[in-house]
Amino acid sequence: MRGSKKWSEMDSVRDEIFNNAIRLFAKKGYFSTTIRDVVEKAGVTQPMVYYYFGNKEELFITCIKELYSDFRYKYDEIEKDISFKEFVEKYTKLGEEIFSSNPEKLLLMIHFLYSPEEYPKFPELSEIITRPLKIIIEAVRRAKSRGELAKGVDEYTVALVLFGSMVMTATIIYNAEYFDLKIPITPDKFNKTIKKMLFNNILRKK
Repeated sequence: MRGSKKWSEMDSVRDEIFNNAIRLFAKKGYFSTTIRDVVEKAGVTQPMVYYYFGNKEELFITCIKELYSDFRYKYDEIEKDISFKEFVEKYTKLGEEIFSSNPEKLLLMIHFLYSPEEYPKFPELSEIITRPLKIIIEAVRRAKSRGELAKGVDEYTVALVLFGSMVMTATIIYNAEYFDLKIPITPDKFNKTIKKMLFNNILRKK
């Protein structure tokens, strides 16, 4: 019993460091964030950060890997034998759930995508970045093979439009206070609009 409590406390400390590191990297960037910042924000000691994550670079890489792993795990659960319309419904709903749960994660992802030169590189980077797009590309190809889509639909364009617009809009909506913006639109309203635009242009007319 005491052992399980000890592990639970250790997990809690790690989570505290991890979550606060994401917030700091998202708002200050990689180079401007220091281990001291993380220590003060998380309310832990410097040796604790080194114990769980090694150094700042490893801490950042862990944040990115776990962040995208969470996205991939959820998106990979979408069934492959459903219509493209159903796929988009589930994809956008999952995105809304993921993004709304922690806006700082979303902001960090945007910073990472738009300014990759500011952050450390690591071997799994390409797969991490492209996997959400590949899921859409594969869904479009299945839909094309079933004759659901109009002729000439390009899977890469659809993937970039759907994922890019979803991520960028969610970033602005969920971080409106950070950007000092007043946006008269909800995630639900946006999702309905983007789906309508997408379906009207790429679904095969009956």
